Parts: sequence; C-alpha cells; structure tokens
Amino acid sequence: MEESYEEFVKAAVEEFGDDIFVLGDLNISQEQLDQINKDKNCNLTSQDFIDLGRKVLLKEPKCPRCGRDLGGIFGSFNWGIVHGVGYCTGCEVSPIFRWYHYVGDLKEPIKFWELIGF
Repeated sequence: MEESYEEFVKAAVEEFGDDIFVLGDLNISQEQLDQINKDKNCNLTSQDFIDLGRKVLLKEPKCPRCGRDLGGIFGSFNWGIVHGVGYCTGCEVSPIFRWYHYVGDLKEPIKFWELIGF
C-alpha cells in the first residue's frame, strides 16, 4: 500500500517536528522564476513547479535526524543508486533525500533538499 502525502507529512512531523520543513506545493515567486530562467537560459513557468506536486522540503540543508550538514564538500549526503537521491551517512542509510529535481523540459536539475523517506 502506498502512503499518501498527508500520512507521510504526519509521520515526518511526528518524527522530526514541523519547524524544519516547508510543506505543500512548490510556490515560487515571479522574482525567483525570473532568476532561474535567466540563470539556466530557459522558459519555465510557475505551473512547471506546481506540476512537481507537494513536497516535504528542508528549510536548511541539514539532516533532520542527526543535524549534520548535507551539502558542501564535507557534507554527509551520500548518493544512492537512483539519480538525484541519497541518504545521510551520519545516520547510516536513513533518512532519504532527493536533491535533483527535473522541472518542465529543463535538461539539468534544480537542486533543493526534499525528504522522501525515513
């Protein structure tokens, strides 16, 4: 049985608290969208981000379980076997994060930390 978004959010909040997440649809401002389009030389729309669906995003690039930094040269993020997905080495496998997100017809990923399992 597949877990619903609401069930996943409830479990994540019970496990880690709600102050470390941004929950729901990816609402991107026009200013952010303009900057992405300029930086990546593309023509994404806000609908492209809405089409990604609801997410459980980390406010900061830190593991919600152990608090280690995920990103950077000394980060604890370790790539898994699925492209763009990995886990925290400080926690030995879990939680699981997605860092690469393919938006619209953009060929390169946009990077932001999403909790996808624990």
